[in-house]
Amino acid sequence: MKSSLFFGLGVVMATSLLACGEVTVFGTTTGTGGAGGDVTTSSSTGAGGTSAVGGSSGQGGAGASGGFGGSPPECQDGSVPVELVGYLDMVVMVDRSSSMAGPKWNDSVSEISDFAAQPWREGDRLSLNFHPDGQNQCDLANYTPMDVPLTAIPASSATIASALQNEFPQGASVLSTVMQASLQYAIDESGMPDRSAIAVILMDTQPNTCDTNPATFLSMATSALGQGVRTFVIGLQGQNMDLMDDIAMAGGTGTAFDLTGIGDSAQIGETLTNIRLRATPCEIPVPAPPDGFTGNPADFGLSYGKGGNPPEPLVRHGGTTCPDGTGFVVDDPSMPTTITLCGQACVDVKMDPAASLQVDFTCFD
Repeated sequence: MKSSLFFGLGVVMATSLLACGEVTVFGTTTGTGGAGGDVTTSSSTGAGGTSAVGGSSGQGGAGASGGFGGSPPECQDGSVPVELVGYLDMVVMVDRSSSMAGPKWNDSVSEISDFAAQPWREGDRLSLNFHPDGQNQCDLANYTPMDVPLTAIPASSATIASALQNEFPQGASVLSTVMQASLQYAIDESGMPDRSAIAVILMDTQPNTCDTNPATFLSMATSALGQGVRTFVIGLQGQNMDLMDDIAMAGGTGTAFDLTGIGDSAQIGETLTNIRLRATPCEIPVPAPPDGFTGNPADFGLSYGKGGNPPEPLVRHGGTTCPDGTGFVVDDPSMPTTITLCGQACVDVKMDPAASLQVDFTCFD
C-alpha cells in the first residue's frame, strides 16, 4: 500500500518538475528538458529527449509549439542614386559656302558658339566639320579628320568658338564628301559603350558640285541609321526643303528643321538644343532595392535634385506613356525595369549639369 502511494506521488512530482524543465527522480541523473513542448508522463518532452520516472532526462531542443521563433526583419525605406542612360556625341556639318556670306554666316558663328557654351551633361561631346573644303572640295580625304574632333562641352566651348571665327564663306555647295566623312566618324564613335552619336547637316542651298545625286545622300543616311547613327537636317534661307526632308526621313528623324525664313538663322542655337534633347533618351534603369528593404520592389518613387539642391519627389504617372507635363512613368507597373522622365522633367535634367536623381523605395504595411 505504501509503495503504491509513493509511486503515485513520484509520478506527480516528476510531472511537475518536467514542466519546469528540470527532473530529479530518486537519485537518478538530472537533465534539461525540452523548452516549450507538451509534457506527458513517461513519454517525449516537446522536441527534446524522453523522460521517464526513475530514468534519465536528455537535453531537449526547442518545442514545436510555444517555441522562441525569430521575428522577420522590419522593412526599411531607402534610396539609390541613379542617372540617365548614355552620353551624346553630336557631329555637326557646318555650311560655309559662298552663299552663306552675311547674316547667315554671322548667325551660324554666334549661335553655334553659344550652343556649345550652354550647360551640358558631363560626358556629352560636340564635333564640327566645315564644308566645302577650301582646297579640293570633292576629295574625301580633305574632310577627315573633323575640323573640330569630338570634344567635351561646355569645357571646350572656347575651342568651338575659335574654330568658327577662323572660318569664312567660300566655294560651292558640297554635301556628298562631307556627309560621307562625318557619318563614318559618327558611326565609329557610336561603337563606344554607353554612348550614342548623331549627325547634323546645316546648309542653305542644294548641293551643286561633286556628287549631287539625291539617291547618294539617301543611301548614306539609311546606311548610317542601320549602324545606329541618326541624321538630323537644318535648312537655312535659300534651301529647297524637299530634299532635306527626304534625307531626314532616311536618317530616322522624320522631317528637317525649316529655318528658310528671313532672319531664321538666329534660331540655329535653339534648333540645335531641340535636336540635342530629342537625340538622347530620358531613361533610367530601375536599380536593385537597398539593403534592409523587404517590401515590394515595384513600390518606389523618383526624386530630382535641381542644381545640386536636395532632391524633391516627381509625380509618378499611371500607365506606361508620358502625359503632357512632367513627372515619370515606368515600362511595367507590376515589374518595372525602366523609368522614363516625362516632358519638362526630361528637359530640366538634361540641361542641368548638377542634377541628381534617386529612386526612393518605400515600405507599406
